[in-house]
Amino acid sequence: IVGMITRTALGHTARPLVAGRSETLAYLLIHVSALARVGAALWVAAYMPLLMAAAALWSLAFAVYFLVYAPRLARPRLDGKPG
Repeated sequence: IVGMITRTALGHTARPLVAGRSETLAYLLIHVSALARVGAALWVAAYMPLLMAAAALWSLAFAVYFLVYAPRLARPRLDGKPG
């Protein structure tokens, strides 16, 4: 989801379709979240802490997206075209 919305937002704001540091951070957080979720299923003794960590990391990834992309999406396109 984060990959698709970053690509779509970059295209719709006329920015180069290249992942920067913030996008890479969001992608990394999603991957670590997935590992924590799998770890929770495999390590029953740490189920709740790992599940909470997975949820926090997933949420943080979307927060990074929001903080970076909300201002971009609120401004006009870089090329001046409508939309």
